[in-house]
Amino acid sequence: MPEEGYWQSFFDSDSVVESLFLAVGVAGNLVEFGGGYRAFTLSAACCTRHVATDLDIEPTMVARVRQKSEAKTLHNVRAEIRDFVSQARSG
Repeated sequence: MPEEGYWQSFFDSDSVVESLFLAVGVAGNLVEFGGGYRAFTLSAACCTRHVATDLDIEPTMVARVRQKSEAKTLHNVRAEIRDFVSQARSG
């Protein structure tokens, strides 16, 4: 995975999320699966009162989104460690 600053230079996550919210609308909670540095989770949480959940296999990434959401005082972000491959196989 590229360095975080370089990764964020690929797109403007705030603009992407705002465009999606305007085009589609959001009527409920949101989930981001393995989203790297969590740019979309945090942007979405800023645009809604619903819960924005971030799921990742990497504990360091989950800790990072928790730190970032606390720093931005976003109370509607939930971050969890989740291994989709092993959970899919176990049923």
